[in-house]
Amino acid sequence: LLLNCSQGGMNQEMVNAYIAQSFFILFAEIICDWIKHSFITKFNFIKSSVYQDYSLVLAGDITGLGHESMHMDHCHAVVKRL
Repeated sequence: LLLNCSQGGMNQEMVNAYIAQSFFILFAEIICDWIKHSFITKFNFIKSSVYQDYSLVLAGDITGLGHESMHMDHCHAVVKRL
């Protein structure tokens, strides 16, 4: 997109259409994931409070808290957990 814009291959109307379509796809993905996770938690009898615990663990992996003794990059800690 940026290359086409810089070379003059796109005008403002095309950029606006691209941005609008991108936000539509992002919104649709969020809705689909929300519905998917709702069904997963309902039919596997998982309490919704577990997502708060997962977010704390993921935040600790990203920031490196709790991994002081390991010489591991933060990205590797997250991938290792997944």
